Amino acid sequence: MRNGNGVDRPPRGLRIRGWGTHALASLRKASMNEINPVGLGPTGDVGEIGTAGGNEWNGKGGAKYTDCVRMVHTRRKFVEAQKSSPQEATEAVARIKAFFAIEQAAKDLDAPARQAVRQQQARPLLDDFKGWLDRERQQTLPKAPLAAALTYAHNQWDALNVYLTNGALTIDNNAAERAVKPFAIGRKNWLFFGSDRGGQTLATLASFTATCEQ
Repeated sequence: MRNGNGVDRPPRGLRIRGWGTHALASLRKASMNEINPVGLGPTGDVGEIGTAGGNEWNGKGGAKYTDCVRMVHTRRKFVEAQKSSPQEATEAVARIKAFFAIEQAAKDLDAPARQAVRQQQARPLLDDFKGWLDRERQQTLPKAPLAAALTYAHNQWDALNVYLTNGALTIDNNAAERAVKPFAIGRKNWLFFGSDRGGQTLATLASFTATCEQ
């Protein structure tokens, strides 16, 4: 069957899971190719994007993004390890807390000034934190929760340092996670858009709305 726009759609009353899957794929594709996740350059340019560890954005629509800012996720890993390794995990949390204290003190500065503060105050602390991480990894049991936290921080180290290079970046990706939370909550309600075009339309409207909210 076709709707008024000539687009194929399932017969009235039928809910075909495959149809919804295609629509969700359209939403994902349109989201990756049509929207600028952090406003640091249009699609096709080079910019930074805060994620939780994936590389889904790189290469989409010709865009190249630098993965960055997951300090909150790093902190969460160590908080989860505090029950089994209270001393080491608490020290890690305290070290990370110092980075956020620097950000709080610099929040009213413009981007260049904030970057200068980060280079002067946060970079030495990050370098020291890296040395601590390496030492702890060598003496922590592989299956311990602390080892998982240490490995996560080690694997994401380059991304954890990107915010030092640009005062316009944030130390965490909380804003990005808040932006995608409605989609995570509502994904089951959106299994059936009616057509692939519906998924593309939702992606465009969601991008527009998120931009306005910024």
